[in-house]
Amino acid sequence: MIASMPMSKWSGSSKGLITFENNVFHIHIEAAGNSLVYEWTKEICAFRLHGYFERKEMKTVVK
Repeated sequence: MIASMPMSKWSGSSKGLITFENNVFHIHIEAAGNSLVYEWTKEICAFRLHGYFERKEMKTVVK
């Protein structure tokens, strides 16, 4: 379902920056943008890990 709707909508309206072909999602950026994508990815991972460990701690406290 994800492949048939959200991904095709992203790739259809992105003017070539995003494609979804053969069940593979690609974001096309210039090499100059690599450091920015790296920082975004690092921030997203830190945010997600913080949330994961916070939820895990709450489960431990409740027990």
